[in-house]
Amino acid sequence: MQSPHPSHHEDKIRQHVVAFCASKGLDHTVDATGNVIIRKPATEGLENRRGVILQAHMDMVPEKNSDKEHDFQNDAIETIIDGE
Repeated sequence: MQSPHPSHHEDKIRQHVVAFCASKGLDHTVDATGNVIIRKPATEGLENRRGVILQAHMDMVPEKNSDKEHDFQNDAIETIIDGE
């Protein structure tokens, strides 16, 4: 994910989530607090089953080593792939 999203600065990640929903045709709204609510219909044949609600958060805690320079509002996280 190349969208910085430290606590209290989730606008970029929110825009990414909304664009993803739009690209997949998912019903979505953003409330006054900035929460993204996504609704997906049940799979055909399972419409009468109980619904499922998933909850998550979009921010990340901006923490870095003291020897690193990083602007959490603008810089993407540098990742390291170790192995496969």
